[in-house]
Parts: sequence; structure tokens; C-alpha cells
Amino acid sequence: MWVTAKSEVSESTGEGVFAVPCDAFLQILREAGDKEVRVTFREDGMAAVEADRDRYEIACLSAGEFPTCGEKPEGATCTVPEGGLSGLLKLTAFA
Repeated sequence: MWVTAKSEVSESTGEGVFAVPCDAFLQILREAGDKEVRVTFREDGMAAVEADRDRYEIACLSAGEFPTCGEKPEGATCTVPEGGLSGLLKLTAFA
């Protein structure tokens, strides 16, 4: 199972696609709370994450190593049984 998340960015100085480890990134976002978070993707494959005075580094993977997710067809839906989504996410939490 591949999980993809997209988010709007309030400010960007460049374009690109990247893959970050979900657990590490979410932990940083939780710790940051309401602070502004700035992420800089470096040529060496690392992401520098800053939230106020806190600074972190996360090893990233090239997005080219993962399959692309196409756009959702008009009217497409998916039904997941109660508790099913939670179970699926737990299976991929290590990613």
C-alpha cells in the first residue's frame, strides 16, 4: 500500500518533489505545535526542518523511487470499513 499526502505551501522559493519518513516528520510537526515550520530540501538528500529555535535534519528519498499517484477520476470514491483505515495506517507507520 502506498500512502501519499499533499499539502499547500504558503511560500516556496523553488519547485520539486520529495519523500520524507512519515513518523519522523509528524513527530516534528507535533512538537512544533503552532510554531511556523520551515523546511529546506538540500542537494545531499537531507531536509533541514526549523520550528522557532528548534532544528532537525531528516534523511529524504528521491521521489522518483516511488510510483506516482495519478489524479483522482471525477466522482471516484473509496469506502473503508470501520477501523480499516486505522489498521492500514498502522501497517505503514514504519515508512
